[in-house]
Amino acid sequence: MNKTIKTSGSQEEFGSGAKRDMREGKGRYDLISCHALLVLATKWIDTDKLAYESAWCAVKALANWGLTRDRACLAEAFSLLYCVADDERDAGSTSGVLYPLASRLEEGAKHYESRNWEKGLPLSHLYDSTLRHLDKHLAGLTDENHIGAAMFGVAALLDHEARLDDQLFAAHVDDWPVKRKEKE
Repeated sequence: MNKTIKTSGSQEEFGSGAKRDMREGKGRYDLISCHALLVLATKWIDTDKLAYESAWCAVKALANWGLTRDRACLAEAFSLLYCVADDERDAGSTSGVLYPLASRLEEGAKHYESRNWEKGLPLSHLYDSTLRHLDKHLAGLTDENHIGAAMFGVAALLDHEARLDDQLFAAHVDDWPVKRKEKE
């Protein structure tokens, strides 16, 4: 697994002060219909040839979150990605199952700054990046820590949803078209 974060060389800064690599030229996964993703993921999950069932289930859980904003879907996606990371560890590995996530955070801290993401990134950017890295993992690409990146995206979505509930972020962070359910 390559731990280096691939970069375009250009960064985008958000109103919160958080920075991310530009997404131009990477595809806009956040614009893919969540309904279509559900159909696709369900079809793949039901196939006997599936080698990446947990990863496809994570895609399905992300699509469900995109349609409902139900945090249980994010929790499911994170649990599934944990399973993927566990399945991919080498026998006799001395690193833990959270290592892909911790490694991704370490590289992000070098590239941006420690805790940059906690300043608040738009939900559409987090979703876009998460789905793009899942897609690359499913395609078998090993040029980057794609599972760690996907784990980060889901963890950040969970974190941001909680901070939005507590009104700790400005409104521009919540740019997802489906609005959050009011906190009960």
